[in-house]
Amino acid sequence: MAKTGGVSYDQVAQACQSLLDEKQKITVRSILSITGGSPNTVLEFYRQWRQQQDDISMADIEEDLSLQIRQAILAECARKTTSIKEVFTRKVTDAEQQLTEVKKLLANFEQQLEDANSKITEQGKEVAVNHQRFIDSDQRLKEMEALYRTAIMAQERTQTEKEVAEKQAVDLQNRLLELTQEFKALQASKHQADLEIATLKAQQVRS
Repeated sequence: MAKTGGVSYDQVAQACQSLLDEKQKITVRSILSITGGSPNTVLEFYRQWRQQQDDISMADIEEDLSLQIRQAILAECARKTTSIKEVFTRKVTDAEQQLTEVKKLLANFEQQLEDANSKITEQGKEVAVNHQRFIDSDQRLKEMEALYRTAIMAQERTQTEKEVAEKQAVDLQNRLLELTQEFKALQASKHQADLEIATLKAQQVRS
């Protein structure tokens, strides 16, 4: 017999028969434990052995059946076939009746579908109108948002200008206070100078 991957078909067949005699489960792993070799090769030979065993079993069964039993089986098959045909004929008749009823229901359904399509068309027109209204409203909303943003920006500019003006006013107030203080200091210096001049004049007069 052929030998591939280090193991032959005969070795695999003997291993299978040995496992079968020992009433053990025949698997590729259990065969490999006996024969060794490649798992793929063992699997291929195992399948050949199983097919051969099935063919032998069918041949044995056919040999065991007598002509009388075969005839009885054929007669029973013929009777079953006739019975099945009768049942099938009744089922076909019932199916045809059901098909007729289904066709009527289908015709009604098609009419209802046509009516529904007409309603859908009308609703589609309404949806289109509402959609256009939505587009117009959305456009107006965007314009209002643009105006709002412009107003906010103007308000922010005004607020900035106000803050700048307030800062300038504070700076001017501080500058005015400084000038006032400088003026008062100058007045005090002038007054002191006037006193000194008056004193000098008095001294000249006495002299």
